[in-house]
Amino acid sequence: MLLLLIGCSSLASVQAQTYDQQRVQLQFLNHYGKIYQRGAAPEQTLGSPYFNDEWMPMDIKFRDTLLSFDQVKLNMMNSDIEVLFNGEEKMLSNAFFEYVLVPQNGEKKTFVSAAAFKYDGKPLSGFMDVFGTDKIKVMLHHYSYIKEPHAQAHITGGFTQHRLMKESDIYLHDGSKLVLIKRKKDVQDYFRSKKSAVDRYFKEVNPDIKNPKQLLNLVQAMTA
Repeated sequence: MLLLLIGCSSLASVQAQTYDQQRVQLQFLNHYGKIYQRGAAPEQTLGSPYFNDEWMPMDIKFRDTLLSFDQVKLNMMNSDIEVLFNGEEKMLSNAFFEYVLVPQNGEKKTFVSAAAFKYDGKPLSGFMDVFGTDKIKVMLHHYSYIKEPHAQAHITGGFTQHRLMKESDIYLHDGSKLVLIKRKKDVQDYFRSKKSAVDRYFKEVNPDIKNPKQLLNLVQAMTA
């Protein structure tokens, strides 16, 4: 009898916790979210604007609360989040969340809206995958764009539809400025005052600067 009472008590506690969590989730979605309406796109557009094409669980950090949702997508065209909750799809504007924790390869990666950043004076879209916690961070920028078909595609046999293309760029960010990293010289220019140390690191380690973790290791070695 005692075991039965304990079991019932534990079940009631879990159910209450689940109910409370769902209540808080719903409150935040009702406050910050709006019913998702798909924007106008060219007819016969191929491809997906999402970082993840399938719904997946993520943790969303609002101003003072971190909430977990089971079905989330990251829209790389507008830097917003889409959440499927209780059968209703809602959109969270990038103005209302601080970051998203995205599960990847057994760890939770920190994604922030790229709309908060500019490069060459132009605002970015999509999401920044943040590597590092020190002043200089490595930012892997995920975004998508619409590629128009070539004017002669119907003759040459190429794509005749608009296509949504997914791209990634890698930056260094010191808290105020983004620096695009495409080649070894970009890193050497960034750490110009430590040229000898940078050159020695490249010679000894030979890092792949297109790999954000290897680039972060280089940054940490130069700033230690």
